[in-house]
Amino acid sequence: MTLLERTRHLTGSSSDAEAGPWHLRGLAAGAGVLAALASMILLCLPVLVAWMTDPRTTTSWSSALGVGVDGWVLAHGASLQVGAVSLRMMPLLLTAVPLLVALAAARQLLARLAGWPGATAGPGWRCPAMAQLTLFVLAYAVTGLLVPVVASGAARVSLPGLVPGVLLVPVVALLLGLWREHRSGVGGLSEEVALWLGRRTPAWLRKAVRPALVGAGLLLLAGLLVVVLVLVTHLSRIGRLYDELGAGVVGATVLSVGQALALPNLVLWALGWVAGPGFAVGDVVVTWTHVDPGVLPLVPVFGALPQPGTLPPGLWLSVLVPVAIGGVVGWRSLRATTRLATWRAKARAAATACVLAAALLGALAALASGSLGTDHLASVGVHAVSVAGVLLLELLAGALLVVSVAHWRQSRL
Repeated sequence: MTLLERTRHLTGSSSDAEAGPWHLRGLAAGAGVLAALASMILLCLPVLVAWMTDPRTTTSWSSALGVGVDGWVLAHGASLQVGAVSLRMMPLLLTAVPLLVALAAARQLLARLAGWPGATAGPGWRCPAMAQLTLFVLAYAVTGLLVPVVASGAARVSLPGLVPGVLLVPVVALLLGLWREHRSGVGGLSEEVALWLGRRTPAWLRKAVRPALVGAGLLLLAGLLVVVLVLVTHLSRIGRLYDELGAGVVGATVLSVGQALALPNLVLWALGWVAGPGFAVGDVVVTWTHVDPGVLPLVPVFGALPQPGTLPPGLWLSVLVPVAIGGVVGWRSLRATTRLATWRAKARAAATACVLAAALLGALAALASGSLGTDHLASVGVHAVSVAGVLLLELLAGALLVVSVAHWRQSRL
């Protein structure tokens, strides 16, 4: 395929160029509806397969289908009420399923809009293509709100709590689609958005984005290493909990998949412990120094938690991890500034990157926390504001130290 043919393939067909705005609006709305339904089907299929292969099941296929829809609702951050028990915690890996489906639909829509001559006519966000993108988001949201009303399982869905999630997922998918389009150099609507942002955001803020993403990624990696280490250390205890449950092969498989979907949540909880505030699973609070006793749900992964009591001394040294990562953020920020820039300019770039990284991780920590029931399990996870604030201080300490030392060394030359 030649470069010209590839460009034509990516920017849509001649029929898209000749299509009117109403035709494209219909495509946008249809893409939003299909993205929501397709992700629901993907989450319902494993539940239906488990229902068909488990000989001990006593529920109907419609109830199994409702469980899959409830999983889709939970992936969008809404709370489920089963009797007196309230469940509200977004399994972040499960959320990746509707996000990836919406991203695929968004990329197809952006490719079709790229073949429409009038898509980018008009100033900034008021270009005609924004109507199509808005329809995509609204169609996804309306579908996501209507289907649980018709097909939800035994749990009662909080529709007001579902609204932010069904709006956020398609919006994030569109932003990721625009970013990928911009990175590929295809052009189209992403170039208009980039120009619009370039005129309205200062250069020092744009330069801080990449160091912030690097810092956030390294902190998540640190949390993942802690989770893996703890799980490997307590494998025997986790295995005993599986034996006590006696769920069978199918039940154990479903339970394992469900726990794996919450792996990013556990990573963010571990990051809260590394930073200092710790995390809680109901009454069980885990900090650097001790573990408070309490009631835990019979979930095997919680067998990896330390026994109640005092923890070994010196665990507070884990604070050096985010401080060191802050140093990396400061070093990356220095690469984005000129060599002759003042210390204040370099420090501002590094501090901005630290703020962005802490804010991103704080938002993810808020999504990763919630409740797994009532009373003893009404609160699980981390206090997102505390984690974000402490991480910001630790990142700033490392970043400003590296910036100051580097600036001093340059001034001596």
